[in-house]
Amino acid sequence: MIAILFGCFFSMIGFLALRSHYQFFKTAIIVPGAIIGFKSYQHKNRENGRETTMYHTVASFEFDGQMREIVSKSSSSLKPKIGKIVKIAVNPMDIKEAYIYSQVDVFVKWLVLITGVLFMWLGIMDVCSNF
Repeated sequence: MIAILFGCFFSMIGFLALRSHYQFFKTAIIVPGAIIGFKSYQHKNRENGRETTMYHTVASFEFDGQMREIVSKSSSSLKPKIGKIVKIAVNPMDIKEAYIYSQVDVFVKWLVLITGVLFMWLGIMDVCSNF
């Protein structure tokens, strides 16, 4: 029964994340951008107390004839490569809604959904096997 609840929770999170992603990309425009820097902070591991430097990517792009900058919402322990060309997804109706496009981000959303469905299926199979 717990597997079913766990599966429902993760399926819903994955579904909502993917739905939001695809609704944004219905109207979004992809423009080229470049990594111009990063913002770093120290993350302390709760288990062993070790600190890791984490990085938010800062990218610039041109939209409507103006140069703009964005900071990624996600962070990584890998330092971004300055000068790397990236894709920026921009909402043309609200320029403040712009993201550094990442296939990994989409993959993680699908992975959460699939994990949830798998746990629901395993939970259902467990309940059915008890009859």
